[in-house]
Amino acid sequence: MEVATLHPLDLGVLEVRAALVGLLKAYLPYSLPVLGTLCHTHPHSSQSEPVKLDVPLIFACTSFDPALLYRQPSSGLEEVVSRHPDLFSVIVISPVDNNQGRFFCSADAAPDGASDAENSHVIAVMEAFLSIVRGDLKLSSDIPLKTIEREGLDPGILLGSMHIKWVPCLEKYSQRVVPCMKYICPPRSRLSFSKDISGEGLIVSEIQSSDIHAVVSTSHVARSNEYILSRAPSSVCIRTSDTSPTPGLPIAWALIHSDGSIGTLHVQPEFRRRGLARVVIEQLVEKAQSLEGLDGAGGGGAMGWNWADVIHGNGHGEGLFESLDGWEKGWVCCWVFLRFFPA
Repeated sequence: MEVATLHPLDLGVLEVRAALVGLLKAYLPYSLPVLGTLCHTHPHSSQSEPVKLDVPLIFACTSFDPALLYRQPSSGLEEVVSRHPDLFSVIVISPVDNNQGRFFCSADAAPDGASDAENSHVIAVMEAFLSIVRGDLKLSSDIPLKTIEREGLDPGILLGSMHIKWVPCLEKYSQRVVPCMKYICPPRSRLSFSKDISGEGLIVSEIQSSDIHAVVSTSHVARSNEYILSRAPSSVCIRTSDTSPTPGLPIAWALIHSDGSIGTLHVQPEFRRRGLARVVIEQLVEKAQSLEGLDGAGGGGAMGWNWADVIHGNGHGEGLFESLDGWEKGWVCCWVFLRFFPA
C-alpha cells in the first residue's frame, strides 16, 4: 500500500507563496479552489466598517518536497523551476469557514478517469492529511448543509469543491457527498451588464451588519454571523433606496467566499423575476476585478477567474449561470465529509 509524506509550506515566506502560486497557475482552472483560498481567506480592505478576525495562517502542504519548486542560491530563494513530479497534490485548510479543506491533484486536469496509480496516490495523500488534521492540527468540521442529517456522523473534516473523479477511491472515508456543477468565467477585459437598476428605486451596496440576520437565515448553508460579516467587503447587496440615515432594505445579495467562489446568492421572494440575481452576479464580478490578491494572484476569485458551485438539482441556479455572458460549464465537483478513520 502506498504511503505518502506531506510537506507543510511556510506561507509566511513570500518566496514560498510565489512558488506555490506559480505552480498552481499552470493548472488553471482546476487549481482555482486552492488558489482562491490563498487569496481570500483573510478579509479584504474596504471602506466599510472594518472587521478583524483572529485567523492563523492557512495550513498548506504538498505531496512532494517544496524545495523542488525553486532554486536556492547563496542570495536566497529565487526563480520557480519545474522540478516537481508529474503526479502531485496540494491541500490547504482554512479555519475561517468551518475548517474546510481544498484539494488539488495534478491529474484533475486529465480528461480521462483516474488510473490505479492516481487513485493510490490520492488515497495515500488523504490518509496522511487526515492524520495531520486529527493529530497535529486537532481540527474538525461540521456538516454545513441545513438539510443533511448530522446524527450518527463520525468526527471528520470537510473537503469542498473536490473533483468528482476522486470520490470513488475515497468511499471508505466518505460520510456525505454533495455534488455540484462548477461554472467558470475566464478572465476578460470587458464586462457586460444586462440592465441598469438606478431608475427602479434600488441601489447597489455591500452587505452591512444590519443585514446579517437576513443573509444567515436565508442561506441553505449554515454560516456564522462573524463569517458573513468578514465577507462583507467582497459582497454586493442590492437594497431599496432610503433617504434616512439607516440603509434601505436588502433585497438581493451574493458574496465571494473565503475560497474565492461566488455564493450565498439570494433574492427576496417579492423581488424575483426582475433580473436582480443576474445584476448581483454581474456587479460582483466587476467588483472582484479590483480586489487585492496574493502575490499577483488577485482579480476575481483568483487570477482574474470567477466561479460558482451550484448544487446538483438547483435548476434555477444552473439556468442563471448558463445564461450569463462569459460563463460556461466546468466540471462536477463535490463537497465530501471525510471521517478520520476508514469505515
